[in-house]
Amino acid sequence: MKKLLILIPMLAMLTSAIFSPPPVVAFAQEQDNSTVEQVESVRNTAADDEDEEEEQIGIEELLSELDISALDEYFKSMPDNSRELFGTGLKDWLVKVANGEFKFEYSSFVKYALSTLGESVASTLPILLSIIAIAILISLVGGIKGSFASKSTDAVVNFAGITLVSILVLIEIFGVIRDVKSMVEAVRTQSEIVFPILFTLMTALGASGSIAIYQPAVAIFAISITELVTSLALPALIVAVVFSIVGNLSGTVKLGGAAKFCLSAAKWVLYTTFFLFLAFLSVQGITAAIYDNVSVRAAKFALSKYVPIIGGYLSEGFNVILAGSVLIKNAVGMTAVLILLMTVVPMLIKIIVVSLSLKLAGAITEPLEGGKITSLLNSISGAINLLIAVVCGLAFIYFVFLILLIASGNLVL
Repeated sequence: MKKLLILIPMLAMLTSAIFSPPPVVAFAQEQDNSTVEQVESVRNTAADDEDEEEEQIGIEELLSELDISALDEYFKSMPDNSRELFGTGLKDWLVKVANGEFKFEYSSFVKYALSTLGESVASTLPILLSIIAIAILISLVGGIKGSFASKSTDAVVNFAGITLVSILVLIEIFGVIRDVKSMVEAVRTQSEIVFPILFTLMTALGASGSIAIYQPAVAIFAISITELVTSLALPALIVAVVFSIVGNLSGTVKLGGAAKFCLSAAKWVLYTTFFLFLAFLSVQGITAAIYDNVSVRAAKFALSKYVPIIGGYLSEGFNVILAGSVLIKNAVGMTAVLILLMTVVPMLIKIIVVSLSLKLAGAITEPLEGGKITSLLNSISGAINLLIAVVCGLAFIYFVFLILLIASGNLVL
């Protein structure tokens, strides 16, 4: 009986041990689940931190390591009404453009163009009124010629009037030529500042083929083409204007054909040079950009496939750096285009205003005098069109150059 009493509790204990879960295993399972949750939390936190770092990398950090001091100094030297269009400093503007947060104020640009137009008209109006006054004086002298003045007096008055008109026109034309020369030098300075920055960013992108093509082209643009404009086109215009004035002052010496020849020769040389340079730049630049694209993609593939364990992470980091460099390069290129626009637009407006003013003066004075002043003004107005060709051609080459540099670097992504 005693054995039975001892056996029953033992069986009960054994049954409970078999059918109840072990507490140690349950605790271990709970600890494993907690560990898994902690690991997942750490991974998610690390991924979030990595995403935040990738967002912060690139723009401001890369821009702080880029030397843009020369461009910043040139930006600060621009007129106040030009810098107001950007709305902020250069570095903040580049960050906004790179992040896609910029907004170009077209209404401000229209106001800027209208103010430039008003200044050009105001500066040209005194000469226009002076020419009209001289023509009226010549007409009055011609009207009283039969009663109080002889033919010789009339000839002297006509010669003096045309001489005064020629002096006024020469002063205005030389002022415009001086401004065009300053604009050409400004474009050269911009290219010498902007291109090294773009080349630095393209080097970071691995665009070695494009750099090998564009570096000699920069030298050709900054030295040869700008010197061609200042040494050939502008002197040819001066000679043509002088020939036109001499031909209209003298009744025996005819130099209209010589003036037209000078203008035509200068235009043909400029047009041919611009065309050949753009053709070479476009073909070679596009070819080099394709080569750079293949090279960079091959490097990223090798980095991700042949570097063990961390190759994929290195390739993704490489893409982040490339993306940041491309955004900064595009921001610098767009800023250079806007600065070029601020440089060229006032000059074009002034040239057009001067040309139209001379044509208007010729149209007004034609009924008042014998026609020599009108012929002089029309010939000089036609000669000024060479300046429009110079400004537009030079600006177009620089613009295409910038667009090719921007496009070449973008193909590596």
